[in-house]
Amino acid sequence: MIFNPKQLQTYYNIFGKEKLLLLWAEYLEQSQISWHEVETLDWSVRRSKFHNWRSSSLVFGMEDFSVLCTKIEENILKKRFEQLSKQIKDSKTLYEQSIMQVKQHICQLEKNNE
Repeated sequence: MIFNPKQLQTYYNIFGKEKLLLLWAEYLEQSQISWHEVETLDWSVRRSKFHNWRSSSLVFGMEDFSVLCTKIEENILKKRFEQLSKQIKDSKTLYEQSIMQVKQHICQLEKNNE
């Protein structure tokens, strides 16, 4: 499952609409910056980026993306660099698919709570 709406709903209930939307905007803004620079960073900083994505993406229900971030982080730690180029490319695609689903769900939540 690329996106788990129950996870997003849980955090929506905890934070409320305004706080969740603020967190979502910050997540998207920081992610955009990170995607632009990720290929130029040394491996320890890349690992940190994927570690942060792993945990923060779960707030929004982006489970598959989080799992792939974990694999990338582990491969960097274990110095398995041969797989990383493809995994990072795949993670970007999965990220984009995931955020589209989250955006659609957030719009639905907002309509339901008007």
